[in-house]
Amino acid sequence: SFSSDLTAVAFHDDTLDRVTMTSGKVNSLTYSQLTMLDLAPKHPLSAKFNNVRIVSVEQFVAECLSLNLKMIIDLKTWDLPYETVSLILSLHTRFPTLKTNSIITSFFPNLLYRLRSSDPDILTAVSTRPHFFSMATWEGTSTGMRPRFSGMKQLVARCVDMVYTPLLEQLLWWMIGLSAVLVHRAVITREYVDMWKRKGVRVMAWTVNCPVEKQFMRKVLGVQVLTDTMEN
Repeated sequence: SFSSDLTAVAFHDDTLDRVTMTSGKVNSLTYSQLTMLDLAPKHPLSAKFNNVRIVSVEQFVAECLSLNLKMIIDLKTWDLPYETVSLILSLHTRFPTLKTNSIITSFFPNLLYRLRSSDPDILTAVSTRPHFFSMATWEGTSTGMRPRFSGMKQLVARCVDMVYTPLLEQLLWWMIGLSAVLVHRAVITREYVDMWKRKGVRVMAWTVNCPVEKQFMRKVLGVQVLTDTMEN
């Protein structure tokens, strides 16, 4: 995400409400204002931490590399494509080991295409799930789905959803030069994994928190998982 003064910050959500004591969008505050927010109070382990701050993407990447951590960098800001791509390219220039310690992912293939066009050596993965463009939420069934738009915009988004998946599987993966697909766990079947394997593309599942499901994904389907928990 970007602050209002266009500093890139390491933050998952578009809004501050879920993990801070402040409400509103991330891009409504300056970077200086964001760094004043404490991420600890709403965390389940808040008693063990305090003064947990939002950091810049550059600070976050530098720290991860100093600890020799592998990174999946998720590009969420679709409305600032030039700034987003410039940021990633500048990070790879400053930290050359990023090319062997990270993979860049996004739900927006246009960002990945711009990035790979500028530097084909950067590893990329597309993040995807059914109904992404038209529904703000989806957990494997139509129950609980929340429309992202209304009226004509919602109708257009539904049409985009209908053509996007076959387009991704037949053409976009090749145009972008994908190394992996990060997909909602409810989508994954052996046939799905085999389809991407034939293209030379690895499948990863998100977000898998059930220990039994983790074991099935990894040991039966051979799929690595993204998880919020440390349980095996």
